[in-house]
Amino acid sequence: MPLRGEVQVQIPRFPIRYLREVGKTEGLARYAALQLPRFLAAGGQWADLATAIGRMHPLDQWVAEWRKLGDTYSAGAQALRSLAAWSAARHAYALAALYYHYAHMLIVPPDAERTRLLDRAMAAYEEVGSLSRPQPIRLEVPYSHGYLPGYLWPGIAHTPAPTVILLHGGDSGKPEMLRWVDEFRHRGLGVFSVDMPGQAETVTRWGLVMAAPAREVPVALHAIIDTLSQCSEVDSHRIALAGECFGAFMVLLGAGVLPDLRAVAVVAPRMEPNHNLHTDDEGGRRVWDIVTGGRTEPWEYDLPQAIAAVQAPLIVVAGEDDRSCPARVWPELLVRTGGPAELVHVVGGVAVLTNAWVISRPLIVDWLARYLDVA
Repeated sequence: MPLRGEVQVQIPRFPIRYLREVGKTEGLARYAALQLPRFLAAGGQWADLATAIGRMHPLDQWVAEWRKLGDTYSAGAQALRSLAAWSAARHAYALAALYYHYAHMLIVPPDAERTRLLDRAMAAYEEVGSLSRPQPIRLEVPYSHGYLPGYLWPGIAHTPAPTVILLHGGDSGKPEMLRWVDEFRHRGLGVFSVDMPGQAETVTRWGLVMAAPAREVPVALHAIIDTLSQCSEVDSHRIALAGECFGAFMVLLGAGVLPDLRAVAVVAPRMEPNHNLHTDDEGGRRVWDIVTGGRTEPWEYDLPQAIAAVQAPLIVVAGEDDRSCPARVWPELLVRTGGPAELVHVVGGVAVLTNAWVISRPLIVDWLARYLDVA
């Protein structure tokens, strides 16, 4: 089907002075510095990160710095709650969950400290939920020898609500999606934010890894939709898929084999996740080992074929200079889809899910709301 449209948007480049400072760091401190736009996009505070990032090497320091920030905001949230400062307490719990997530995310499981930090992250996340209206519902989707744990955030205005299944990046987690979850909910959409195999809770609690995504992703998504269809909070006739980075890669692998999806939205999809198998970057290599269980061979998949199978309306947000998903490759891919497709080309974009989140996330929310028939 012809590409419905390509929109170009422009963003400021990240400050050159900061990038020069990054060049002076090493190891995980360098990895953290390069990820700074991501940390800020998820709601991290510049005042917290500016000094801590340079001390995040080696791994024990990475863990210690993030844990210290998590502890600070957790204590602050409890104090604010005791004062009935509900909104401020919710914000502080969200930051605690985010920082505890970052503390655990590069520790290769099985590891007791990883589990403790994940428990703290999810405890803070649940406190965010307890201060939300309506409150989210934890669902554990049966899968293989474990579960795919997620939180169903019902729509604020109507029940049952059109619902977006939200998939996060490889080393990301549900706490990092909270800001986007709130945007969906304020637009009248429900959200199911979930860990897929190899991510956060799935790999830590049940040892579920991603060995063969072309086979495993569709099975996991079918199981998720089957579970959601039994929830009274979900309009099972209005379900969409959305994802960022590795989550976007999984969305594209699975969307073409799922019946009756209303819409599909991806931001900065990873075209070649296998590059982490050969990287010299310590952070990237750790992510690969966690997600795949230490796999030494690349995954086998045909992403162009999977994209061609997508029948639902599809929107892609891609950066001009993204290493893994440059905007120039998408027009040719999108004309193969069976449904209408749109491309948002971020001029100068390098990591559009983070550097351009102020553009991409509201745009995706509005686009999905339109296809899910939300006024």
